[in-house]
Amino acid sequence: MTNFNIKSARFPEFTSGLDVLGYKPVDLNALFSAYETLKQMANSKDGDAVPTLILDGPPGAGKSYMAKAIAKLVGAAFLQYSCHPDTSIEEVIRDINIEAPVVAQSGFAEKKYTKDDIYIFGPLYDAVRQSKKGPVVLLIDEIDKARTAIDALLLGFLNDGYLSIQGLGEDNGVERLFCNLNNLIVVITKNDERDLHPALLRRGRVVYMDYPLPQVETRILIELAGIGREAAASLVTQANKLRRNPQISKPPSPPELVRVALDFKMLLDANVRTEKGPDGNDRLVCDIPREVLNNNFINGMLAKKEEHSLGKKLLKDKSFGTALLGAMLRDAGQPQQKIHYLDVDSLRKG
Repeated sequence: MTNFNIKSARFPEFTSGLDVLGYKPVDLNALFSAYETLKQMANSKDGDAVPTLILDGPPGAGKSYMAKAIAKLVGAAFLQYSCHPDTSIEEVIRDINIEAPVVAQSGFAEKKYTKDDIYIFGPLYDAVRQSKKGPVVLLIDEIDKARTAIDALLLGFLNDGYLSIQGLGEDNGVERLFCNLNNLIVVITKNDERDLHPALLRRGRVVYMDYPLPQVETRILIELAGIGREAAASLVTQANKLRRNPQISKPPSPPELVRVALDFKMLLDANVRTEKGPDGNDRLVCDIPREVLNNNFINGMLAKKEEHSLGKKLLKDKSFGTALLGAMLRDAGQPQQKIHYLDVDSLRKG
């Protein structure tokens, strides 16, 4: 959607454009902050700060995907760097390609090595360089996994819009590389693993993105998993029971709900059938034991086995898996009726 005009676009056009690209309006506050950041980029002047959006919140809330969708919407290059505990300043800006000088000194080099061969340039350097050619969205993902030195590095860059790089100037001196502020947005995400430096938080628009509202998440499941409204709403209700408890270390995120819904949809298509019962009437049969269905549901919702018993208590129903299957059948127009499940002992004997 490269015809999207940043300067003249109204907020509804921005949200509808992202919706077309698959990003549902899960958090209007975050969307409005992203819209403001785009407007800042379009109207930046020399000396301004780098347009920056800082998204906080639980994993799976859609923070990273928002950055990708914005890049598609404005026709920008998309660069992503995922932080980790060993993230270094060299890795983010410029590191040494150890192989190049070794080969150059060996006498077996087939070409003359330049600075571009000696250095490995990181995402921050690439973003600045590419901003001189066209729009760029740089995603610095999960910054709270990195050490605080990365916070300090970003402070100066986001405030002044340039990098000072030792060794790239004349006589291996310092080179200042300025970005085009009209072509660069930086999106930083974090998952509450540590606090960012207050000065860094002041460099951008900070938004906490929570899980989507139930009606929005229901719509996401309907559109992405292809299930009916009753099943989608039921799944969202169950997920929110788990999310509200602080003892659940990894509550189910929207992508995980989509996966659970797709799993059960495939199970229904392949393992639920109609057959003649002993009385000669048609009956619904599921070729999966109810215990397996219920355990499959809780496995899909929670990552840790030791939290399963707590999860079952929070859901307040041992038949959450079979209940989801029943809701899917009703959404498909199947009249309410008893489902005959395969006996687990018959599988063990087989």
